[in-house]
Amino acid sequence: MALDVARFQKELFLNSFQDAESNLPSNLKTLFQEIKSEIIDDKNKRFWSHPPSKSISMLYDLNEALAECLVFGQQQNNLKKNLIIISSFSLSQQNFVRKLKPRLSTIKDNLVTLRQKGEEQSPSSWAPVSFPTGRHTCFSDEESKLVGLANHEKGILQILSNKGFKAIGVHGMCGSGKTALVRKVLSNPSVLNKYKPIIWVCLSELFLKKELDIKIVKYILEEHLDYDVDRLTCKRSNAWFLEELNRLLRSKRYLIMLDDVWHCNDWIGKLGYEFGEASCDNPFEDRFTHALPKDSGGAVIVTSRIRQVAKEIVGEENLIHVKPLEEDDAKLLEVLVGESMAKSDEITVDEVVRHCHGLPFAAMALRNVIGE
Repeated sequence: MALDVARFQKELFLNSFQDAESNLPSNLKTLFQEIKSEIIDDKNKRFWSHPPSKSISMLYDLNEALAECLVFGQQQNNLKKNLIIISSFSLSQQNFVRKLKPRLSTIKDNLVTLRQKGEEQSPSSWAPVSFPTGRHTCFSDEESKLVGLANHEKGILQILSNKGFKAIGVHGMCGSGKTALVRKVLSNPSVLNKYKPIIWVCLSELFLKKELDIKIVKYILEEHLDYDVDRLTCKRSNAWFLEELNRLLRSKRYLIMLDDVWHCNDWIGKLGYEFGEASCDNPFEDRFTHALPKDSGGAVIVTSRIRQVAKEIVGEENLIHVKPLEEDDAKLLEVLVGESMAKSDEITVDEVVRHCHGLPFAAMALRNVIGE
């Protein structure tokens, strides 16, 4: 949910600036343009395509500053219409610009610093590498602070400790902690020691059923298994890519995480489906399950907001419903927001927890905003 807020704030700024650009004072317009370029420039697009949750407060400040410019401009237009002395208008504008310019410069510097730090961080061997964009659906390092999900964590660890192929579906509403729960599970030493490779694919941006197809396999081969897919694509069939991924995962206890899946189709459905050996007379069907060896102890975890989607992909046996915390358990959210409350005299911990509606990530988002 925090990512949705950040994305909304980014789009709000871009749309509002487009409407207001021609009416802004020239020196403020230059700063706003530099900030806009930081966000949409091709070289930074991968980072800002879905702005990280840590940028929420900066984007709030940015939109607030732009709104102040619009209000000030309207006030000055009214003064002109009422024939107020022009020199007074000019002086007022100079004072306004002088106060706002350092604030905009700070916002720009903070956004640039945030991006540079994000680009410098080296991901761990299983860190989320999103497809097709750089979006992550949770706070990157907050899973250790989650509350109320211990039973779900134990349940997933128990399933992963079993022999044979495992397909697990984690479903629940936005902000309930599905993705962070899985990240915490994958950080468990027992999982890290048992499963290699661990492959994470974020499918947040694939909103249409027809988009769930062989390009996901090609992505896994290229991003996680160092294949030059572009060189091979024109020469190979879909069945070849499925068989090649199967060959590379064979005899390995792999774990593939499909995060934030919105739809299910025949290509990605029924991941537990068994198949025979491929041959020239009996090639692999164009289905993702055929890329997954079933006899090496591998596993697939799927997260989705929609129970039916998770069920159609992994079956009903290992479905885990992550619900908002009940009233008593919701009090645990005080742990998440308590540290930041000392910085605010206008809101209490109880008020924040009440507005979270039992959603851990709502608590994290509000805590970050209040903390800033």
